[in-house]
Amino acid sequence: MVWKPVGHGVEALYLTTPLGRWVGYGVYVYRYRGLLVDTGPPKARPFSPGAEAALLTHAHEDHAGGAGRLGLPVYGSAATARLLTAQSPLRLYRRLVWGNPAPLRVAVVERVGPSTSCLPRATPRTTWPSTTPKGASSSAGTSSWG
Repeated sequence: MVWKPVGHGVEALYLTTPLGRWVGYGVYVYRYRGLLVDTGPPKARPFSPGAEAALLTHAHEDHAGGAGRLGLPVYGSAATARLLTAQSPLRLYRRLVWGNPAPLRVAVVERVGPSTSCLPRATPRTTWPSTTPKGASSSAGTSSWG
């Protein structure tokens, strides 16, 4: 398995499981500046993450199931943390294709990246372009921010 550059410093790794490969299922994990985005399924072949931490996009076992075996700090949303802490039984096909992940502790983060004070502010303008059909009533054309 080889990490492949996809642009702007991001690398991707395609992971699958023996049964997943047979039925055509797989998943990508990404790496950017020491951060692993998603961890792949628990039944995927072990890989070297080359990262300092993992960020989970959501709790599905094909994206988060491999997190426990990597030995990295794991971060995700409150919903992801809740679902991975007390997992519900998976349907048979999901257990067979991806594997059944162990419960996992996830540190909750709601935003990754710069604070909003670093982002460009919206510029005021006088009106929005109206898309209201002729004769219909709407307040869509009166906003002062765009």
